[in-house]
Amino acid sequence: MISQSESISELATALSKAQSQMGSAIKDSENPFFKSKYADLTSVIAAVRKPFADNGLSFVQLPVSQDGCVGVATRIMHSSGEWLESEFLIPCKQDAHGYAAGITYCRRLSLQAAAGVPTDDDDGNSAIIDYQKDYSSSIDAILTGIADGDLSSAAEEWFTLPKHVQEALWVAPSKGGSFPTKDREVMKSSDFRAAYYGESK
Repeated sequence: MISQSESISELATALSKAQSQMGSAIKDSENPFFKSKYADLTSVIAAVRKPFADNGLSFVQLPVSQDGCVGVATRIMHSSGEWLESEFLIPCKQDAHGYAAGITYCRRLSLQAAAGVPTDDDDGNSAIIDYQKDYSSSIDAILTGIADGDLSSAAEEWFTLPKHVQEALWVAPSKGGSFPTKDREVMKSSDFRAAYYGESK
């Protein structure tokens, strides 16, 4: 959802100037699977801070939640009092860790998009790394459960992850995926699904 003040003419002018002064966010977070770097939230904030301040702009990001999703409302404000706000939410695992991971991810993408921070890397790759860090305990629990023959605990961890997180973690190992081929075969089996649902579906 997008909302704004009655007029945003001064904000638009200031934002245009800020964007002309804005450099790319520094890619200082490592992506070990793709042997590349990506810009994290800290880098995105650093990219907008001075251009925003020099042009009377500021921003605030507040956590929001709805129907099992979490995210942020990002508001860009101008010294004239004009403002522009958008909300971005994603499904998440329903615990403190899931909430924190989802909000951090939404903050980075939302601010980058709203401010127009330039970047030339594939965010799909950095998203995989974000999720691997944020859901490392779930990944470890799944791998440990499979190794120990405890499909029930492994399946519960996997099937309670949000769908978009599953998709990010499921990419092939050669492309940075979290699960080796032998574990993927187990996770695709009817026994693995039945360990959570009770019966294959």
